[in-house]
Amino acid sequence: MLRHVTGAAVAAWGLSGLGWLGLAAWSSLGDAGIGPICRASGGALDDVLRPDLLLGTTLMMLAMMGPLTAGPMHHLWHRSLARHRLRAIGLFWLAYIALWSLVGVLFALVAGNASRIGNAVLLVLTLLIALAWQLLPAKATALRRCHLRPPLAVFGARALLDPPWFALRLTAWCVASCWAVMAAALAAQNARPGLLPMLIASAIIVWEQLWRTPLRWDGVAWAMWSMWPRREVVEAA
Repeated sequence: MLRHVTGAAVAAWGLSGLGWLGLAAWSSLGDAGIGPICRASGGALDDVLRPDLLLGTTLMMLAMMGPLTAGPMHHLWHRSLARHRLRAIGLFWLAYIALWSLVGVLFALVAGNASRIGNAVLLVLTLLIALAWQLLPAKATALRRCHLRPPLAVFGARALLDPPWFALRLTAWCVASCWAVMAAALAAQNARPGLLPMLIASAIIVWEQLWRTPLRWDGVAWAMWSMWPRREVVEAA
């Protein structure tokens, strides 16, 4: 199995490990650290954009979403000219982490405002939403779209634009796939500060990406799939 581990996978998991180490060091600072991001932000944009919380959000997204970049980096490495490989991966990562940091800020804003209804109520509500989303066919569709690998130009302006565009598409489909799990993790972190909710959410997201199927009970999933409206397929005579 070790022979099939690519350099891109080692790099992706290494970056994720650095993110988790940064989160652990940041959390050790207590209330000034990353701990309860949503509670610290209070749902206000000015508070979320504070340098300390913005750095904590960026570290969180690097730790959680780093393993998902192994396939894209492998694609960029083998679909770029040798002299442009590092540039393509660098452009991809700049766009990827910037987009995920923006998503993290939006999640913190929404969760910070929603926490006014009560941490326990918010946690139960987000868990129910996450469970329902896991069972819908739209979740599986978004998850499969995360594995799309677009063509990459090797010359001209498109050689500079394609890696960030690839990061934008990947981030959009990943958000569509795992938004409910992340919302539940943020609600859990807001109720009980710590890294455990994020570790659980990250494990679920990475598991789904590796197996390309939502983590769910097959019996309930089949029942939901059978109730989902589908167009009839008429065979040509």
